[in-house]
Amino acid sequence: MSERPKITSSIVIGVVLIALGVLFLIGQFLRVEIWSALWPFLVILFGAAFFVGMFASGRKAGGLAIPGSMFVILGLILLAENLFGNWVSMAYAWALFAPMGVGVGIVIHSWYSRKPELKRPGYILIAIGLALFVCFGAFFELMFSLGAVTRTANVVWPVILIALGVLMIVGRLFNWSRVLDALPPRDSNQFRTPAP
Repeated sequence: MSERPKITSSIVIGVVLIALGVLFLIGQFLRVEIWSALWPFLVILFGAAFFVGMFASGRKAGGLAIPGSMFVILGLILLAENLFGNWVSMAYAWALFAPMGVGVGIVIHSWYSRKPELKRPGYILIAIGLALFVCFGAFFELMFSLGAVTRTANVVWPVILIALGVLMIVGRLFNWSRVLDALPPRDSNQFRTPAP
């Protein structure tokens, strides 16, 4: 019997380098600046490397999901900023990198490492990150008019205040613990393996 050779990291890196070389060579012949569009993918690949390390090292390395998630989200933010040219939104997009990126990493760590007690803090950080993104986004875009100035800006602030008031009242009456418990992973029983 002949064993199939394992794909080693040097082969994978070699294939990636060849692919990048071909892309840049095509860009030279077509007179297209590929690097100006592709550089955020380096940040995404850096984040993905943490996930590769996590999967290669087993369940004990689930914590690598935290920096992996942060850098993948940062790379996606930079890619969006680069594609749309809206760099001023970095004034509030940081909230997606941290704390939301940390929260996503903690939820993945909770799932991968079978540690359901980490689920709640992860989802809380995701909610805080999204709330900060929306609040700072509304503040910077409407108050300082970083984006297009429209008449609707005069209506948006009162609507935001009303929505926050409703959220405060509903949040007081609603049991958020049940919502968090319903999010995946659902309970610690799903992590247990049956006894032999």
